[in-house]
Amino acid sequence: MLNTSKKIAEIRKLLIKNKIDYYLIPHSDEYQNEFLPIYSKRLEWISGFTGSAGDVIIGKKKAYLFIDGRYTIQAQNEVNKENYKIFNYNKLTPLNFLKLKKAKNIGFDGNILPYFKIKSYSKSLGKKTNLIPLEKNLIDQIWKKKPRKKSSKPFVLDKIFSGENTKIKVNKIINFLKRSNTDYYVLTACDSISWVFNLRSKDIEYTPIFLSQAIINKDGKCYIFSDCKNNLRKKMKIDVSFKNEKDIYSFIKENGINKSFFCDINTINFNLANTIKNHGKLNLQGDVVQLLKSKKNKTEQKGMINSHIRDGASLTKFIFWIKRQV
Repeated sequence: MLNTSKKIAEIRKLLIKNKIDYYLIPHSDEYQNEFLPIYSKRLEWISGFTGSAGDVIIGKKKAYLFIDGRYTIQAQNEVNKENYKIFNYNKLTPLNFLKLKKAKNIGFDGNILPYFKIKSYSKSLGKKTNLIPLEKNLIDQIWKKKPRKKSSKPFVLDKIFSGENTKIKVNKIINFLKRSNTDYYVLTACDSISWVFNLRSKDIEYTPIFLSQAIINKDGKCYIFSDCKNNLRKKMKIDVSFKNEKDIYSFIKENGINKSFFCDINTINFNLANTIKNHGKLNLQGDVVQLLKSKKNKTEQKGMINSHIRDGASLTKFIFWIKRQV
């Protein structure tokens, strides 16, 4: 089993092999989730830091961890300072660090870094710096016992909990596409997909979102890209096809010529956005679903109230227990 020093040494060998000066390792996955499934905890594996936000940059000589104020003490306790230099974002950001280092070639995984972030970095760092999307994640190449991604087993959320059936929600997206004269709506935020299609899953502990990506055609056809085993077409009562997770790229290549794709600027990853850009028209905006789901129906309002009652009762019991024990 590799210790932290050996892990970094292996990464440095790959830096030389790929002719890059620094490698970016964000705390994120291909869906830009804050809380990650085990197979996506690359930053934790390479550094030992278990917080829910952070960035690692590994260079040929030194490695760096960037965290926010919530994790100042935690990072000091979890991370070996002989291996990593720790910076707080309010003193030095990864972007400003790269500016100071004047790095020529910077590698990253285009599946897990958002398109807007890479474009922002590219603009700020200038033409003398090359941001290079590597075909395979460097962490994955040395993480020999990396946990495998489990197949999703999504289930349909009943209307008594959602208050609105899937067809009505999908029609809202279709109406938006027609009004904006757009061919496809690309859903890359898992919480948005879960809401629109009334689907939930146990893909992430304590967070019932369904790890997937989706596309809705202005004609009403829906496509969900995931590795799920459950066939839910009949239960969902909409025109939907379930496809393999990676098929989203071939779908865009085959159907995207001269077509426009509305995408969430905050969650679409670099590789997916680039594929759309190369085969169709990329329209980056905010996720309309976030606005739609912010307007709670009566069932959702009642559910929020009831969940706060249960939460308040649990917290009260916990505080009572603490006072009795301490």
